Amino acid sequence: MRCLIVEDDPVARAVMEAHARRAGLEIAASVADASRARQAARAPFDVAFSDIELPDGSGLDLARDLVQRGEVVLATARERYAVDAYDLGAADYLLKPVAFERFEQAVERVRKLRAAERAVAPPTDDDGALPDGPVYVRSGGALVRVDLRRVDRIEAERDYIRLHGPDIRVQETMSRMIKRLPAPFVRIHRSHIARLDRIEQVLDRAVVIGGQRVPVGASHRASLLDRLQT
Repeated sequence: MRCLIVEDDPVARAVMEAHARRAGLEIAASVADASRARQAARAPFDVAFSDIELPDGSGLDLARDLVQRGEVVLATARERYAVDAYDLGAADYLLKPVAFERFEQAVERVRKLRAAERAVAPPTDDDGALPDGPVYVRSGGALVRVDLRRVDRIEAERDYIRLHGPDIRVQETMSRMIKRLPAPFVRIHRSHIARLDRIEQVLDRAVVIGGQRVPVGASHRASLLDRLQT
């Protein structure tokens, strides 16, 4: 796996680099602040190990950006950030000084999360039906089992998306989520994904699902009507 290390303390950064090499990770970049981390994150990475207290901003704010692109493991000398870390979807939370054994546990956790997420959207049947088995999504720092047959629609909420039906808030982007979903789901707006067989009415600029009006973007209307008529 390719990793990104963000740590402003040179000694702590050297320790993290040594741990990463010992764990068999490829270091894509090792930087000292959030701005350089955001630049480095333009290149693909699998996991970022980031300090929380950075000289040019909060590591939590940085993590909210990075978690959309890969797994994030936060490291700090303070326990008080743990709840915030898991709430934004961090894979793990390390207390400094970080022993190699604990670092290795975090790496193994990331490997398991990535393996599970690769199976998050099993293919549909030939007739386009929803899969019988559950899928798993990231919510609150854990993988949560979801039956897609219970999901009516999906809505963007700032750094998260919400699955309506089971009412689960997920750490994911709309563009990444739609790629994981089977055929009955279609994007109808930059902030909304609808399940076709849950649409009760099609209005001029909206659809009705579960009695709720859900907006339809102008650029998505034609493709939605085409899907409904096939």
